[in-house]
Amino acid sequence: MNDVFIIDPDKNVLSRLNKELSSKDMNIHTYSDPRVALDEYIDIEPSVVVTEIELGVIDGIDLMARMRSLETDSMYIVYTNVQDPGVFREILKVGANDYILKDGHGSTRRLKKAIKEGLYHARVSIMLEKARREKQDFDQFLRVLVNALPTGLLVLDKDNHVVIWNKCASNITSIDGIDIHGKHRDDLPEIIKNLLDPAKEEIVLEKEDGSHFIEKSIHKIDLAPEMSGIIVVFSDTTELVTARQELESYLMEITETKDLMEEQAGKLALALAEVDKKNEIIEKQNEIMLDELVMAGKLQKSLLPDKYEKIGGLDIASIYIPSIHLGGDLYDILEMDKDITAVVIADVSGHGVAAALVAAMFKMSLHMKTKSVASPRLLFRLLNREMNSVLHEDYVSSFCFIYDRAVSGITFTNAGHPTPLFYRKADSSIIELDTDGFFIGMFDDGKYEEKTFPVQRGDKIFLYTDCLLEATDKNGRQFGKKRLKNLFLKTLGQTDGHQALETMKQNISDFTGKDHFDDDFTALLIEF
Repeated sequence: MNDVFIIDPDKNVLSRLNKELSSKDMNIHTYSDPRVALDEYIDIEPSVVVTEIELGVIDGIDLMARMRSLETDSMYIVYTNVQDPGVFREILKVGANDYILKDGHGSTRRLKKAIKEGLYHARVSIMLEKARREKQDFDQFLRVLVNALPTGLLVLDKDNHVVIWNKCASNITSIDGIDIHGKHRDDLPEIIKNLLDPAKEEIVLEKEDGSHFIEKSIHKIDLAPEMSGIIVVFSDTTELVTARQELESYLMEITETKDLMEEQAGKLALALAEVDKKNEIIEKQNEIMLDELVMAGKLQKSLLPDKYEKIGGLDIASIYIPSIHLGGDLYDILEMDKDITAVVIADVSGHGVAAALVAAMFKMSLHMKTKSVASPRLLFRLLNREMNSVLHEDYVSSFCFIYDRAVSGITFTNAGHPTPLFYRKADSSIIELDTDGFFIGMFDDGKYEEKTFPVQRGDKIFLYTDCLLEATDKNGRQFGKKRLKNLFLKTLGQTDGHQALETMKQNISDFTGKDHFDDDFTALLIEF
């Protein structure tokens, strides 16, 4: 909250400002290289950024634009010798908050004052945001709680105006809350006035489908002058009343004659026939739902890259077999630039429709973020921030590497995913690719490590989901990492490409003794 970035190619300027500005109220970070500042920006998220315009490899305007794109609340101060009006207009366009000339009278004093104002603004913004979120969370909880009640709820404030009319109340009376919220009790429809009348314990409401019986209870609240009012809790007892009336009628009929009992038996037979008919309808609906799930599964497969592809200098083979019609596994290959290609594999916790929806959300977010981020570590950081706000019990494990064909190297990051296996052709060795990092969507502020690794022509990477490790035989033993590494090395000595994946899949299937997998089976073999 008190972090300040100062970016200037002149190290003497940095040393002077660090000495003159340092205090217990701020943490000064100085950078002569704007690339280092940009790399650390996402981790530290400073409250204030002070930058020169002329920085060399990246100018100050471009630097502020990139920082702005990371959606933080930093304040930006330009501290420069440049006095060009055109540059000043560009500074305003990217959202700079202040502009101070180095050679101006008292420039250091004005810079210190501007920084303190920025830190104060940051502290106030954080407090306001915290208060807003707490109120928003409580209001959301209250709305969900009130609308989840199985009974109608009407609440009037001390001035007899409607303040609460829940969803169940609307369903019972067919009166929408928007039509009565804020109205005085004298202006309410007759049915609601009857609900507020203590003399009417039971109300009969005439609707298109017949008469409905409503039972209610009225309560007064008087906690304080500003917290007084009336609460009415009511429910539709039509089914209960109807059932009671039918029961009384049946008892009377049974006591009359044997003929009436036989008549009731006949009615029961008709009812059973109707049940059989409804069962047939339900079975047909189930068949329709199954067909729709199959179609959805086919659509999900169609959104994945082809089984055989050559993209950005990579030969790619893949297998995807969902455990049911819809799965939570996904993979994607993204051409980010002429010589730069990103490969991502992910596994959503859980199965079925919910996992498939999360996977689709993750894929959409992935495509958006890779347009502006060329670092897998920053990519996962941004994805975690976005997914954490929508996921509650689910999470996503993922592995991403970015291949730069121009330098023959990969940069990779792992977010709790099973470690991919790298096959070095030169010595036929197997290396596990791994970094530190938690699942995406599990924690508010996930941290991810990034590593760079050289590759050569003929090297291969094998990516997979946890189904391959957790597949069990009849005795409950898992296939495990050791068997998978041995199988991978053995298979590469016999075949390659998609046939290698098919061979590995068949070996794992033979180990389980089943003709299906209990989890989504996803694997990619990528050759450089």
